[in-house]
Amino acid sequence: MGKCLPFTIDVEMRVYQNKAFPLGIIKANIADYDVWLCNKLINCICYENSDIDAIDDDIWSEKDGLTHTEIDFLKREEFNQKNPDIIAKNKEMLEKGVYITGGYDEFFIPGKSPYQKRHFNHDYVIFGYDEERVFKSAAYMADRSYRFYDITYEDYHNSIAKSEYNFYVCYRKIDKSYVPKVDIVHIQKKLENYLLSREDDYASNRQAYFGMEAWEKFREYVQEIGDGWLDNRYARLYMEHRNIMVNRMRKLNEKGFLNDCSLAEEYHRNVYLPAQAVHHLFIKYNLTRDHKVRQRILGTIQKTNETEERIISRMLERMKMKC
Repeated sequence: MGKCLPFTIDVEMRVYQNKAFPLGIIKANIADYDVWLCNKLINCICYENSDIDAIDDDIWSEKDGLTHTEIDFLKREEFNQKNPDIIAKNKEMLEKGVYITGGYDEFFIPGKSPYQKRHFNHDYVIFGYDEERVFKSAAYMADRSYRFYDITYEDYHNSIAKSEYNFYVCYRKIDKSYVPKVDIVHIQKKLENYLLSREDDYASNRQAYFGMEAWEKFREYVQEIGDGWLDNRYARLYMEHRNIMVNRMRKLNEKGFLNDCSLAEEYHRNVYLPAQAVHHLFIKYNLTRDHKVRQRILGTIQKTNETEERIISRMLERMKMKC
């Protein structure tokens, strides 16, 4: 007995789990996933502490009916008093084709960096269970790889019942009959916000920078790091965001919203590939602390940002001409 729902770790953005999980579920479930992704993850954000991320105000597509979500919130004290059989409920929901996401304490999860070292509340996904008394999951593990792994029922229960945090569980049902469509008005609005560094519908209660200005802050982060260690997550995001952007251009051209295949190829050559090089150079710099490598990173980011701004401007002009 057991149940395993479709899920993939081969997704276009997996630098952070909160993007990799929805993409992994949705990509494994709907036809024309590339059309759906065309509408997503257009803008980005950089906070005052240099944390940078791609943003989307509806990454699960709940507003247009792709995902239906029910959320259980329960304080730790209430959970231990009521002692609900969360294992049984999770298995029941999986049998109904419902995915499970939420937050748990990684202090209790073997294979995670904080295991038995420190309490750390982090997001998780569950897409199956089997006879070995384990839930099927995927995550970044202590070796920094994003991969599949199993969570025993006991460890999962402890990560909630013994946690220092309140907890939530999201039960997410995917409508497999959903047919994605290119929302060209939405894409234009988000691209304009990205180009003009404007905040869009993504809510943030912290001081932050958006769009092209966020990538300028990324360059400043590298410049100000001195001899310090560079966070390679930021460089991976820089690369992955541009991979999604070039795929968006190709799909829009294919669907007749651009009619200019040269834009995507120019972007791939002069924006995506240099961004990929930045990702590799981050790794090299952290190994060598070579000042010349950091200067090369800075020059590549500046040139890439300037080139991207010009290409996105032309992209918007083409889209408006088609409309």
